[in-house]
Amino acid sequence: MISHQYMMEFLEVGGVLTLLEILGQDKLKDGDKTEALRLLQIIANAGQKYKELICESYGVKAVAECLAKSETEGTQETAAALLESLAHGNPKYHNQVYKGLISLMTCISPRAQQLVLQVLRVVQPIVKTAHHSIVEPLLNLLRSLHLEVQYEGKSIELITELMQSEVRPALLRGLVVFLKPTKDRNPKHKILEDPEVAKMTDSLPVLLQQAASAKTIRILAQRSEEISKELLSLRVIHHLLYAMGNQEHADAQRQASLALEHFVRMYPVVEEHVRRAMGTRLFESFMHNADVLHLNMDDIQADILRSNNVNISCEEPSETEPSSYHFFHDPTEISLFRSQLLQWYDQNKRELPWRTLAMTEPDVNIRTYGVWVSEIMLQQTQVATVIDYYNRWMKRWPTVEKLAAATLEEVNQMWAGLGYYSRGRRLHEGAQKVVSELDGQMPKTTAGLLKQLPGVGRYTAGAISSIALGQVTGAVDGNVIRVLCRVRAIGADSTSPAVTDALWKIADTLVDPERPGDFNQAVMELGATVCTPKSPLCSQCPIQTHCRAFRKASIKQETDSKRLISKLVSKLNTSVPDIENCLAAGSCGLCLSEDWNPQLGVQNYPRKPVKKAPRVEQTLTCVVERQRAGEEMEYLLTQRPSKGLLAGMWELPSMLLEADISEKKYKALICDMMQKLLEKSLDANSVKFVGEVVHIFSHIHQTYIVFSARVSDWSEGDKEQKTCWLTKSALKEAAVSTGVKKIMKLYESSSKVDSKVSFPDFADKRTDPWLLVYSPVPVICIFLCYLVIIWIGPKLMKNKEPVDLKAVLIVYNFAMVGLSIYMFHEFMVTSWLANYSYLCQPVDYSRSPLGMRMASVCWWFFFSKVIELSDTIFFILRKKNSQLTFLHVYHHGTMIFNWWAGVKYLAGGQCISRDHWHKRRKTGGKRKPYHKKRKYELGRPPANTKIGPRRIHTVRVRGGNKKYRALRLDSGNFAWGSECCTRKTRIIDVVYNASNNELVRTKTLVKNCIVLVDSAPFRQWYEGHYAIPLGRKKGAKLTPEEEEILNKKRSKKVQKKIDGRRKKSKISSLLEEQFLQGKLLACIASRPGQCGRADGYILEGKELEFYLRKIKAKKGK
Repeated sequence: MISHQYMMEFLEVGGVLTLLEILGQDKLKDGDKTEALRLLQIIANAGQKYKELICESYGVKAVAECLAKSETEGTQETAAALLESLAHGNPKYHNQVYKGLISLMTCISPRAQQLVLQVLRVVQPIVKTAHHSIVEPLLNLLRSLHLEVQYEGKSIELITELMQSEVRPALLRGLVVFLKPTKDRNPKHKILEDPEVAKMTDSLPVLLQQAASAKTIRILAQRSEEISKELLSLRVIHHLLYAMGNQEHADAQRQASLALEHFVRMYPVVEEHVRRAMGTRLFESFMHNADVLHLNMDDIQADILRSNNVNISCEEPSETEPSSYHFFHDPTEISLFRSQLLQWYDQNKRELPWRTLAMTEPDVNIRTYGVWVSEIMLQQTQVATVIDYYNRWMKRWPTVEKLAAATLEEVNQMWAGLGYYSRGRRLHEGAQKVVSELDGQMPKTTAGLLKQLPGVGRYTAGAISSIALGQVTGAVDGNVIRVLCRVRAIGADSTSPAVTDALWKIADTLVDPERPGDFNQAVMELGATVCTPKSPLCSQCPIQTHCRAFRKASIKQETDSKRLISKLVSKLNTSVPDIENCLAAGSCGLCLSEDWNPQLGVQNYPRKPVKKAPRVEQTLTCVVERQRAGEEMEYLLTQRPSKGLLAGMWELPSMLLEADISEKKYKALICDMMQKLLEKSLDANSVKFVGEVVHIFSHIHQTYIVFSARVSDWSEGDKEQKTCWLTKSALKEAAVSTGVKKIMKLYESSSKVDSKVSFPDFADKRTDPWLLVYSPVPVICIFLCYLVIIWIGPKLMKNKEPVDLKAVLIVYNFAMVGLSIYMFHEFMVTSWLANYSYLCQPVDYSRSPLGMRMASVCWWFFFSKVIELSDTIFFILRKKNSQLTFLHVYHHGTMIFNWWAGVKYLAGGQCISRDHWHKRRKTGGKRKPYHKKRKYELGRPPANTKIGPRRIHTVRVRGGNKKYRALRLDSGNFAWGSECCTRKTRIIDVVYNASNNELVRTKTLVKNCIVLVDSAPFRQWYEGHYAIPLGRKKGAKLTPEEEEILNKKRSKKVQKKIDGRRKKSKISSLLEEQFLQGKLLACIASRPGQCGRADGYILEGKELEFYLRKIKAKKGK
């Protein structure tokens, strides 16, 4: 190292100028120049003023010329390091260094260009601003025949860093222009000086620049949505299509194809234009595998791409003009959509009675009537519920004439339990209108059905006319709305007029002219069985390739996975745009108005407005019964008004409560209601509380407060008053609502057990809100305070006079006597009215007035024991310490706990078990009937899918659907993501589960568990695809089979294809080790217990490294 003294002496005699002159001597060796550069580096490192000295002596120019002219890598690297060091000096010389580096970008030496780019990436943040002179030389570097200048030299990375500077527009314009380059500006490379080589590779630099520009555009578009829109405004799609058609350079085609794929998936408008430019067939191939499209492209297709005239504008459409992205335009796509859907429908349709009638009934009148009845019943009602009602309806009224002859009472009786009772009434009115006004002939057109039949709307008319009459018209119901919204990515409010019109337009466009009825039913069937509101079966969807929602969800999931696994993406600070946000986002009337929810996937569509909360109503209801000698018990029913909720239906005597009232007034209201209804007075003592029933309508949360009463010697029902008496059997057949059936069920169960229940599993919920009852903590605190007073009280009163409490004690004693009299009175009266047994009385846990009254008496007993603790305080204040015996403390202390437990658990009686006959005989109790739980009450079953011979149980679930619960599975379909390959293979073992080690021990297959699968199918595919042996030990000799794979004779075309594939046949060392062992780690992605399949994907990359660490750590334990 040079000491400071020698350095100063060296500089005083002009040492810097001497060293710079050495750099300028062309005759000197590069070794001497390297030593001079090292000395200059030492001087620069000595401090900022020495850097200024070098810059003032035109050192930047000399060092730059040395870097450009030198042929030794060591000299070039030393010069580059010196320039980087000078850039960190005085800011006034930054621009000098920066311009010197820009001038060096035109160097012929690729190593010098690489070093300059590296230094520029360091200097650029220091300079902060970019000079416009950097644009042209930087873009020209993309023409370099040396790929290390493009990639290892980070020229593309430098371009991405300059996107935040003022040169961005110029760089973007240049990149787009280079996608359609000219050949007259080619820089002359040394390799091209040979005339024969130059003739063969005349356009090679231009093509390299084209490929590099396409790659740079893809990287920039992926990192910034704003840059993507700027590129679109520069007609980048037109230029990318041109580059894809350039068959002179395969890599340019591939890079342009990948860049275009990103724009297509990001912007729906781009997809529409590209589809039209390419044609349906080429576009489908492009979307399936854009990476290898150029390998299968013929000359005609290439000419079409080069001559495209795509011009996409970034101007957003108005809200009244939705994007064409949401509609069907291509006739080929429409035809394919129809054929795929109808083929699926023919194979998977459910056998339903109305479908059978529509296909087999020759009489068009009966056929139209049958479809009409089915469509009305299916409104807001599940298919499984409708089947039985439809069969009974058509058996009773097979023609419209017979329905018209029936009474409304009979129709309501048949409709009972189906809900939305106005449908049945309108069906009856429509039948009468057809018979009386249309001579019994059903309308034959959609317009006629819509106009002449009450209760028939646009959907019902379209469904009837297409299914029964074969008219070519669409039908849009809830299932169709869901399917079309997902297929065309319509995310706006599905109930808005704009969306409704768009859906009808799409439905009318798609309907098959030859089979309109089957097509409409196919869409409905798809929505009901596959494209369901929750848990849609996208893997089984026949129109998956046309579904924009599925495409968006798949790409979004793939993007999120790459973000999680890739370190590169995790280091990016730039925002990644949404995959399918169209250019019209925010103004298109059909696009999603909210952010995409990745957890919902395709269930983001359709979006419905938030439903209003149902209004809460309370209705007072009384079950009035009578029984004559030798006859069955009868119940009083009243008929509801002919309009409004449950019009014309029979119900129990009821009245709507407008406000909350006390229970004491319930009986008075019931007595008044009976007086008005039957003009007879009712004894209030005969009215008993039964319970509460909750029944939910679509817009009403109804609570029935139920009482019961028994009467005798009353007259028959009055038709004018619309009342009647029905027996229990007749009541079941009458036209009553589901709410009435619930009330009668509650009444029958309460009458059997007399509103008395067995000992509860938990505390009495009625007494929880009362003082000191909810928790034992307050009672414990009172008791502890009581003990403290007993311990410290006598000590405090030891030297004091007794307190005179005569007046206080008189008032206290009278108050306690009054409280005791009140409690005794309440207990006797309540027990008498409730017919209590003083020997053995079960607790009445109901909220009836008598039950609550007895519970409150118990609470007053408990509270009196708390008050009685003051007796001890009075003894202490009066210095009667001899009364503070153990028995006194024990009595008062235990009584508060005993009575607290009584109020908490046994408020109102003695709780006894009814399990034994002698106790049941005393109480009249019965065994609780055994209730077998239904499937939906059992909850989610435990995971029990083991590895073994295939064994799957079919389980019926609600809605007539099926689940396939796998008990044993030994194979599944697994995807090799990086190779786009899926094969069915054998599952060997379960090796890891993040949440439950027991599932690993028992070899249970669940979603997200890690398993070992057989690698043979994937190895066979790999060797067939790349013609390279896989899973072979390094250094081992080739087997005859491996030699056959490598040396197999092939045609030149096939061999060329395989050679192209081999260049990309990169496989990680971890996967190669697994192939060597014959087992691959994979993740189960399906739910074997729900779908009967154990499908998943092979672990790769960061995810594979992660699980290998986890498995290794688990074994280490």
